[in-house]
Amino acid sequence: MLEFPKWFDEQLQFLQCPNCKKSVKKKNIIAEGIRVSMVDDKNTAFFVEYKCPNCDITTTLELGDMSLEDFALEILDRSTCDINDDDETMAPVTKAVRSKITRKEVDIAKEMIEKSPDHYDFMMNIGLTPEKIEEYNKENK
Repeated sequence: MLEFPKWFDEQLQFLQCPNCKKSVKKKNIIAEGIRVSMVDDKNTAFFVEYKCPNCDITTTLELGDMSLEDFALEILDRSTCDINDDDETMAPVTKAVRSKITRKEVDIAKEMIEKSPDHYDFMMNIGLTPEKIEEYNKENK
């Protein structure tokens, strides 16, 4: 199952399938991320992709404005524990983990994402071949 931001549980209780109006359940969320907002194309927003078990419709639900940086920080915040290989229990991280990614690299990646008009162009820009993209699309249908 996917991990979600801490604030997500509070919003989950208000989410419904737009088709059949049944409550959204965490276990049926198949993706989360940041995308250009469907409400305001000048902003980015946090979204979840949901496959309703009741009506079998897959839909994207936008849950509010969020930048790529904020989303990255959410992901880092979720990973504040390490798995202990000996007994597979969670142990708190004792030292701060610093990213080796520079601000310039982040800015270059953001620019590439913003300039990609669609998912296919984005995949090409990160180095996937058309064959790999087609293979990925077939696997994930």
